Amino acid sequence: MSGLGNRHFFESQMKSHFSERERGFDALALISLADLAKLNNEKGYESADLFIQSAAEILSKKVSEVSTFATLARLSGADFVLLIPNFGRSQLELIVSEIMGELMELHTAEISYSESVANIGAVIIDGSVDRSNAMSQADEALREAKRQGINTAKVLGLQGPKVWLSIGRNGKKLLKIQYFIVLLVLKNKKWFLLTNQALRYFMRKSLLGWNMKEKIITQGILLA
Repeated sequence: MSGLGNRHFFESQMKSHFSERERGFDALALISLADLAKLNNEKGYESADLFIQSAAEILSKKVSEVSTFATLARLSGADFVLLIPNFGRSQLELIVSEIMGELMELHTAEISYSESVANIGAVIIDGSVDRSNAMSQADEALREAKRQGINTAKVLGLQGPKVWLSIGRNGKKLLKIQYFIVLLVLKNKKWFLLTNQALRYFMRKSLLGWNMKEKIITQGILLA
């Protein structure tokens, strides 16, 4: 009906992507159409099918404009899912805004049931996030969007476990290398918040060495 892959297709694509040894930042979005059941019950399945097909066309067109590596699928009757590898938050916020704007035009065209057309929940994840956690974060974003009201989208940044690393004297130099490092002060010492991916980046580039006697903290627990 929608011309898109189903849940099984998406899960196989996602499994393949998440099995890659090194992943960058990915965008994951859930798009939920509003009042599809009401549309089907009151106006018939043809109207419901038109709503689904029109939404799928909007999503497919928009995705094709931003990435040839994206995976778009229909998870269930009213729900679509989108995975875009190597995608940043500002890019995600832009495409989500554009998608929502075009979906809202379906009300103007009298295709949706009412002015309430859809909600979108989207997240940015890094290589430390597994498949299950990624979907949980996207679900959380979608629930928050629905709580905020009709035709609302919610985009969340990086979440999940972090690695805290004491880097000593060279801290100021490292702070300039990656924008997502946050400088904190803990017991009068300089500490930096790194994602697992960022830590791997620094180690790979030989910018950090264990001879610097770093202390790693995971989820706030000192391990060293």
